[in-house]
Amino acid sequence: MQRQRCFFSESRLLYKAAHAHVVQIQYACACDNNIYLAMPYYKNGSLKELAKNKSLSMRDIIRFSIHICSGLHNIHSKNLIHFDIKPDNILLSNRMEALISDFGLAKAMGLNYMAKPEQMYQKHIAPEFFTDQEFTSQYDIYQLGLTIYRLIVGEPDFNAQIATFKSFDEFKSAILEKTFPKRLFLEHIPSRLKSVVETCLKVDLSKRYQSALDVANELSLIDDNTLDWVYESSNGVRSWHKVTPTHEYLLQVDDTGTSIAQKKTSAGKWSKIKESCGKLTTANIKKFLRKF
Repeated sequence: MQRQRCFFSESRLLYKAAHAHVVQIQYACACDNNIYLAMPYYKNGSLKELAKNKSLSMRDIIRFSIHICSGLHNIHSKNLIHFDIKPDNILLSNRMEALISDFGLAKAMGLNYMAKPEQMYQKHIAPEFFTDQEFTSQYDIYQLGLTIYRLIVGEPDFNAQIATFKSFDEFKSAILEKTFPKRLFLEHIPSRLKSVVETCLKVDLSKRYQSALDVANELSLIDDNTLDWVYESSNGVRSWHKVTPTHEYLLQVDDTGTSIAQKKTSAGKWSKIKESCGKLTTANIKKFLRKF
């Protein structure tokens, strides 16, 4: 009976939060042996699966993040806190738009606009879990920031950071001391996007974004020539690839800092961009990525 109440509670929360960027609940019912929640089938899976199988450009990440912000703003406007924002819980519609799912940890806010979760997703625990700060909708903002961060750095890097902690207390200290997650961003990441992530992850709630709408507005202002570069790393070689209406560009940098930069037209052959071949500093890489 308790399990049945949990399922119906989640279905009511989903129904209450109906929105273009929230997974749709059609109906819920039960028989003697089973509980049924009717939802659309999302063949494109989750954002976590997409990022695992495909390298995303910053433009992709910003677009999905704005979708999540839109869904979160709606959830918060219905006086709900999700408490479980992560790439696994962002499904993709047939139009490849992000949809917030899994309201199993969601709670309704009280008259003070606060709520307390019964359980917590450990990898996305916000600092206020360990302090005397209250649980508000800004908890979801922190988790949103970590979600964007995970899309930027990739799951292997994020999980490798988690694996370095020998105990939960060590993990807790890193969160409160702002050493987790590591603020290491690659050369193609726009400075404004870095700032968005940093602000979402603030320990001090007064310095964190106050609403998901604030995050969406800041994301919408990002305009950088690096947005369409797709980054990959394999066997010690870092690669950036970009396709424009007229050209295709490729920059490869090995672990010694030696680079090969190439370009070609849609009908042509690859040719070297000589001034960007050889030893490149981080500043040189950034300059190249913003030039083409």
